Amino acid sequence: MVHHQIAFRKLSRTPAHRKALLRNMATQLLIHGRIKTTTAKAKELKRVADKLVKYAKKADKAYGRRLARSFLRTDEAVENLFVKYGPLYADRPGGYTRVQKTRPRAGDCAPMAYVEYVPESVEEGREMRESRRELRRQRFEYNSRLKQHHRSQWEARTDEHAAPLDNTPL
Repeated sequence: MVHHQIAFRKLSRTPAHRKALLRNMATQLLIHGRIKTTTAKAKELKRVADKLVKYAKKADKAYGRRLARSFLRTDEAVENLFVKYGPLYADRPGGYTRVQKTRPRAGDCAPMAYVEYVPESVEEGREMRESRRELRRQRFEYNSRLKQHHRSQWEARTDEHAAPLDNTPL
């Protein structure tokens, strides 16, 4: 079977459900700047999000704002689009978002990905990576301390009649 002229992914949803899904995801992407979803949804969201940034770059801002407002769910997302992302990508010809694949979802092994707006400058991208790296390092250290705490409590219990484990936070 040849796959010619396939315009978009159906995502196993009705047209109304698909539109609602993409509207919600685009709104959350504009509010948070980065979201995690399945790879197929991420690739579809990329198309929609790039189109929204084009609305913010139009010369007729009022018309672009009406188009964006008719699609997005909150005024906060519209403001972020026109105040933050429109001016940021004013000179960029396209490619405002990127899809970064990550490990599969634990429950059903679905392929997952992050969708995020591309930072305009190299320094901004470096700062974002460093902050994410620092968060991962802090989580790792906390989990290591927690494991060590539970291990020491477990070793302290030498017989059956010992007191129950102490579940106080660290």
